[in-house]
Amino acid sequence: MPGGNSQATQGAGQSSVRPRSPASARRLFAVKLVHSIIFWFQVACLAYLAYAVFTRSLGWPVLIPIGSILLNGVLLLLNHGRCPFTTLAERTGAASGSVTDLFLPDWIARNIFRVSTVIFAAELVALAVRYFGGV
Repeated sequence: MPGGNSQATQGAGQSSVRPRSPASARRLFAVKLVHSIIFWFQVACLAYLAYAVFTRSLGWPVLIPIGSILLNGVLLLLNHGRCPFTTLAERTGAASGSVTDLFLPDWIARNIFRVSTVIFAAELVALAVRYFGGV
């Protein structure tokens, strides 16, 4: 916007964003890319746990996705339920701090913690039943 206004409005119905330099835009893209890679790794961990339940693959490799998901949960708890990438994105120039808006549909971005927590808990119960119950 002319006049050096610190806020620029995109279009009707879209949120306002701070103007960024090309370097800042690249940094924000990198934050979103790294966050997306971590997200998809966590999805792969959930998928592997489901695979382990169905195939009875209950060896030590199951501990890697469990540990990764638990570490992610601890980081969220230590950050008061807020993803550390949100703060990083805000510092980099994102208007809302949301780092998932570029690479994930909005519904998934808003509900991912709830959905993945339920899936993870169900997988842990199923793994325990398979391991201790022999079912």
